[in-house]
Amino acid sequence: MKHVFKKVQTLFFTFLDLNSYNQARVINTDIQANNGVIHVIDNVILPASKSKVKPAKKGNKSRAGSSKIAMSIIEESIDIGVDLFNAGNERACASISKLAAMSVLEIQPDTLDNGDLAALKAALKKVSKSDDNKENACTLRKAIDKTYSSLKE
Repeated sequence: MKHVFKKVQTLFFTFLDLNSYNQARVINTDIQANNGVIHVIDNVILPASKSKVKPAKKGNKSRAGSSKIAMSIIEESIDIGVDLFNAGNERACASISKLAAMSVLEIQPDTLDNGDLAALKAALKKVSKSDDNKENACTLRKAIDKTYSSLKE
């Protein structure tokens, strides 16, 4: 499978607490990538919104556009993960893929059925019991590839 790489804007910020920022915890640090050093966090950090958005009512999550968001998350995780894997950093690749899978499960896009969500959960459960980073990266990649295919339909 050929991957096309694209340039993305770099986000710079400083952690005041060296272990977390805005509910995002650092789970892997100082990963050498071909374009610098990266750190893996366990949550998505979004810039502050300039507009006031009302939170969804409890139990009534809006999922409009969630498929596009999930696809974007998966595309970015693959773009980053391929470089890391090919550079021999299977652990970082698996971490990126794990975050993508966890994010898609949190979003629960409207185009995914229960079987798709169960497959992601099963992949996450399998890698949680394994220390084989290469196998974990491959397991998660297969799961997010399958998910991505379902999102495109």
